[in-house]
Amino acid sequence: VDEATVPLLLPELRPRVAVFTNLFRDQLDRYGEVEAVAALWRKALSAYPADLHLVLKADDPSVASLGEARDNVTYFGVEDRKLDQGAPDHASDALSCTCGARLEYSVAFFGHVGHWRCDACGRSRPKPDVVATGVDLRDGRSVGFELQSAGSISSIEMALGGLYNVYNALASVAASQALELPF
Repeated sequence: VDEATVPLLLPELRPRVAVFTNLFRDQLDRYGEVEAVAALWRKALSAYPADLHLVLKADDPSVASLGEARDNVTYFGVEDRKLDQGAPDHASDALSCTCGARLEYSVAFFGHVGHWRCDACGRSRPKPDVVATGVDLRDGRSVGFELQSAGSISSIEMALGGLYNVYNALASVAASQALELPF
C-alpha cells in the first residue's frame, strides 16, 4: 500500500501480518522526509494490537526500527558480501540512526540498504530469519540465489532481475512463514 495509508488501513483491514519492504524518498513531494514517514508508521503500529506479526527488511535501518521492542517480528535480508558497493550512496535516505548519530556500514548494497550499525547507541541490523546468499544478478533479466529459511536451504531461480526482486522474494517467503503456510 502507499506509505501514508498505513495508519488508515491497519484498523480497517486488521491484518495478522504486515510486510514493510523499504523506505526511500521517492514520495518526498507528498509526505516530507523519510523519517517523518517512519514516525507515521511507528505511531500507527503502536496503536495496533501487539499480536500483529511484522515482516521487516533487516537491511533498511528505518524499516528494521519498526520491530524494536516487539516480539512478533520476522526479518529478511541479504548475506552476500560480494555485492558490497563499498559505501552507501551519497543520496541515501537513512544515513542517521534514530538517536541522531551517523550510521556505519560494513556492507552497502544500494542506497542506504546494507549491513548497518550505530556506534553511538549500539543499534544494529537485526539478524535476518530469511536470508539470500550466493546471489547471482546475471544480466539484469534473471537472478539466482540460495534461500535460507527455517533450517532449510533452497536454490532459487527467478526470471526477474535486480537485487530488489531478491528482497521481494525474501519478503514473500517471510510473510508466508508468518502466516504459517508450508514452505
